[in-house]
Amino acid sequence: MSALPLDAQSPRVLIVDDEADNRELLSIMLGWEGFVTRTAADGEQALLSVAADPPDVILVDLMMPGIDGLELTAKLKQNAESNGIPVIMLSAMNDSATRKRALSSGAAAYVSKPVDRSELCEQVRSVLKPHLHPA
Repeated sequence: MSALPLDAQSPRVLIVDDEADNRELLSIMLGWEGFVTRTAADGEQALLSVAADPPDVILVDLMMPGIDGLELTAKLKQNAESNGIPVIMLSAMNDSATRKRALSSGAAAYVSKPVDRSELCEQVRSVLKPHLHPA
């Protein structure tokens, strides 16, 4: 697998998950590939984080208390300042109806848990390509 060429600034990834262990594991996986990560424990923290410093891509857990992943993604896509940031939905629910709902909410991709590091990194690179090399 080829690493993403990192120019002057490494791509920044916001990880949104209510489970601290998941946030840490995802940060480690992406860090090995050269991504810069930061985390949010819930949808409200994520919205504040995106408003303060928009990341290049956002990983969102589907099942969270309060603002769940579907609602968070919809809110991000309704906001002019964040609607261009690609969102990757993460979930242990691997049925086609859940995937369809995630993608319909505005997610650019869907990754099943437990997360495979190579699949996750490939999905992040894939959604970032149009943003790193605009036409």
